[in-house]
Amino acid sequence: MGRLLGAGLLGALLLGAMPAAAQSFDGVWQGRIRCEAAGSLGALNAPIKVTIAGNRASYEREIRSTSDRSQVLATETGSGTVAADGTVRMNGTVGAATWRQDSNFTGRMQRPTTTLGGGITTFSRQNNAGVERRCTATITPG
Repeated sequence: MGRLLGAGLLGALLLGAMPAAAQSFDGVWQGRIRCEAAGSLGALNAPIKVTIAGNRASYEREIRSTSDRSQVLATETGSGTVAADGTVRMNGTVGAATWRQDSNFTGRMQRPTTTLGGGITTFSRQNNAGVERRCTATITPG
């Protein structure tokens, strides 16, 4: 019995010394993107959807008219990578004839809530240099 107990204890010690398997973040994550006001652009608080599949990440969000919130002007999409440690980096762009937005998000995936930091730069006919806004996206699985 002493040998059996010793073998079991040794096995438990060895298992405890092994690194834990990488946590999967696969699936659809829903949340909100919030950006500060800058220049002539008001603050942004809008839905965002992030999809994780292995080491790939993608996101999408609707761009709505500021004068008529029911009008969808475009859908911004972006993509990037998820590293083994859960670090995600995504870039996206969206635009029309008179404007364009370039976005970037980065952070470390974790459950139950992940917060990604980043920014959006908006270019228009009036502002060729672009207006930069700092943003955060807070997402949860589901």
